[in-house]
Amino acid sequence: MKRHILLSVFVLFGLVAFAQSPLKTVSFHKNPNEIVDLRELKEKAGRDSDMDGNKAARIRIKAQGFEEKKLLDFTVFPRPGIEVIYKEFQQGEMWVYVSSKVQGTLVIKYMGEFEFKLPSKLEPKCGYDLVLGMETATLVIRATPESSDIYIDNEKVGTGYASKAVSIGTEHRWKVQCLDYFPKEGVKLFSGRGEESIDVELDPNFGYITVVSDPAGAELYVDGKKVGTTPYMFEHISRGQHRVEVKKERYNPYVNVVNVKIGETIQLNDVKLTAIRVPMGSMELTSNPTGAVITINGRQYGQTPKTLTDFEVGTYTVYFSKEGYQNLSQTVEVKDGKKETLAVTMTKTTVPQPQVPTTPVVSNTSVANNHSAFSSSSGVFSVSSNNKVRFAKGNLQYQASTKTWRFAEHQWDMIGDANTNISSSYSGWIDLFGWGTSGYNGKNPWMMGQSTDFGDGERDIAGTNYDWGVYNTISNGGGNSWRTLTEDEWVYVFDTRSTSSGIRYAKAIVNGVNGVILLPDNWSTSNYSLNNTNDSYAHFGSNRISQTDWKNKFEANGAVFLPAAGFRYGIGVCDVGSNGMYWSASYYNSSNAYTLDFKDYMFYYKAHVMSRFIGHSVRLVHDVEN
Repeated sequence: MKRHILLSVFVLFGLVAFAQSPLKTVSFHKNPNEIVDLRELKEKAGRDSDMDGNKAARIRIKAQGFEEKKLLDFTVFPRPGIEVIYKEFQQGEMWVYVSSKVQGTLVIKYMGEFEFKLPSKLEPKCGYDLVLGMETATLVIRATPESSDIYIDNEKVGTGYASKAVSIGTEHRWKVQCLDYFPKEGVKLFSGRGEESIDVELDPNFGYITVVSDPAGAELYVDGKKVGTTPYMFEHISRGQHRVEVKKERYNPYVNVVNVKIGETIQLNDVKLTAIRVPMGSMELTSNPTGAVITINGRQYGQTPKTLTDFEVGTYTVYFSKEGYQNLSQTVEVKDGKKETLAVTMTKTTVPQPQVPTTPVVSNTSVANNHSAFSSSSGVFSVSSNNKVRFAKGNLQYQASTKTWRFAEHQWDMIGDANTNISSSYSGWIDLFGWGTSGYNGKNPWMMGQSTDFGDGERDIAGTNYDWGVYNTISNGGGNSWRTLTEDEWVYVFDTRSTSSGIRYAKAIVNGVNGVILLPDNWSTSNYSLNNTNDSYAHFGSNRISQTDWKNKFEANGAVFLPAAGFRYGIGVCDVGSNGMYWSASYYNSSNAYTLDFKDYMFYYKAHVMSRFIGHSVRLVHDVEN
């Protein structure tokens, strides 16, 4: 008796739970051009009409939003008034042959009963399509860690959290995965409408690592990828063997292979880096008379007598200049651990001399043919989709006493602190200028940092209305068609253009000077292997280029170097050697203009605005004929 009662309860519960099937009608329509061949039906079923002689019509039942194979689980039968003559599974569809000329109801049993009432009487030998779908429920998955990817039915539906409508009566497979964690997956079947949530917490597949170095601030690499700087504390790392490298400029690298286990911490807390000894020497410089200005690599080092220490081994050209005396240069070879002595005697002259000697004046010469004015005759750079330029051989320089403009002799040359000596009678050279246009009636009182008219040479430093050379001939560059890049052109050359090597620029130290190397469109990686290319966050020390390599491998192949020449604010000069600021031809408003700005581990080449009275570097370009 108890068994009979339990069975009755189970059957009653089943009827309640599955009384209504999750099926629903998506569409039903007649196929007007379809004629059903009843001869095939008669061969299969032994008849082609119902008991009342009504010829059969065919209904093709199709699945939408659930697997077609589920149709195999369907049980199809009629309500009184209509007869099911034959049914079969064909081409992923359920084909049901039923009475024509009558109107009735088909019952499909699947997780309950679904009734489909024919909207009208069916025509004999005609074909009809019944498309069925499933009612939906909502599956919600919350994952830990929050960076986990969530998939439902092989489709990525979210990260950390996902909510998706899924069909009732069909199994739905879910999966949660995250880097360095073990994935989890499962199956969910909904028997009715509603929302169900699954909380998934992934198990870690990693350990931890701590690295402390002496000195601190070293870069930490794991399997060749930079992950941070020391001290590096309690960061996870996937299990297994890993190559750990600790690097710092001017120190020998530390390398170790560690085997990480799940949940364990690898402690590298005593990494001692040994300094690389850089061969260094010194120079003792004297002159007769004393008080000559010393210039090396475009940077001034005070006046004679002077002892200069901590110079890397190599050959240097030392320039001596003094008002009333002819300029003089001597080559010095600095040797490891030794002091080189250089004594010079200067000759009086009545002609004012520049602080750094110029190359011969090129007059009445077409700039297009004057390759000595360019950084290299082969250095062509795209600055827009349809325009290319060549860069001048060095930064622009000016001598107020003679109103003379010229290009620096070397690409790394920079005047530095001597830019403080601005005056209308100054016989030395400056290379940091304010930004001006003809909007000031040909006079820019901020160009030299004070309200002084220095003549026609002030009409434009980087402005849009006057191109360099139109009113001023560059003494060692010829021609009169020099101009400054616009802000958009600076962005294009550094960030947009396509090159044969894929490399546009790299931070570097060239001949001991910090700056940025700009590679031409046709640069080949076989010329030289550079580190951290196209990386605005790279350090200057990423690449160290000697004077010889620069001349033979870079400049000979069209490369351009922009030195970090600092900037001038009034008569104060700042950040020489650590900050490069170059004007564009694009103004922002009456007080500000766009500039290129770079430092160690920083680079602004997009929409950086600075006050126009601040002195910046200028590197001019000449358009290339297409």
